[in-house]
Amino acid sequence: MLEIYQTAHNLIKNNIWGWQYSVRTNAAFADKLTIVVNESQDGTREAIEKELSGFNNWQIIDTKIPTSDCWFDGKLKNIGLQACLEEFKLQLDMDETPYGSRNLWDNILFQFKFSQAKCLAIGSINMFKDWSHHYGIYPKQYLSKGTDCFRGPQIRARRSDGSINTQISDGCDLILADGTFAPTEHLPNDQSLIEEGFVPAIVHFGYVNLQSRIDRNKEFWAEHWFVESNGTPPAHKIHMTMEDFDQPYLPITLDLPDVPKL
Repeated sequence: MLEIYQTAHNLIKNNIWGWQYSVRTNAAFADKLTIVVNESQDGTREAIEKELSGFNNWQIIDTKIPTSDCWFDGKLKNIGLQACLEEFKLQLDMDETPYGSRNLWDNILFQFKFSQAKCLAIGSINMFKDWSHHYGIYPKQYLSKGTDCFRGPQIRARRSDGSINTQISDGCDLILADGTFAPTEHLPNDQSLIEEGFVPAIVHFGYVNLQSRIDRNKEFWAEHWFVESNGTPPAHKIHMTMEDFDQPYLPITLDLPDVPKL
């Protein structure tokens, strides 16, 4: 019924903190887990295989997409999406896990099955500095159904030189074959509804370990954002020092057993 797909590239070299927790949690939660592993130089594939050795519901797809490709991230995610065979496909990064019971999710999936929408936007809880604070809950195009959706930059963000206008796209939008956004419904992203267990969400923990965020930017993302856009900065801040983490944040109470410790 539910397949989670993720992508990986140089997880160890780029110091992606908590990815082990992500893949284990996602394998335990989903009916199937697909991980697209782009050619890496640090043993990423072998590390993932070791981490998932206790599960039998996963597959790894090997790719060799050059990091000089403006559509690098979207292409990896689209390979994962097209490889999914389950009815519902949930795209998560290596610092993300589902939140809410599987029964709650199954109820949402049943309702989504009969919707005219192709995509369900779900609230992303952006954890910040620890597991009890966040800097915002924002909807993202996480969930899709059917076989006629793709991942890549939406058509308005595609420049004539092949690069992406990263002011309006991260290159991984859920789109139809013509490049337009897949018809999308939104779940409520109200914090109280999430805390009380009425609405599922996604836990994004990429800002729990701030040094890891800095390291991954220095190793890869700070440069790659400019590769995607052919030289123009993205819409969001690229955090390179501890002083860059100056956003306000709020408390949140979530039931998160066995999370990695700083």
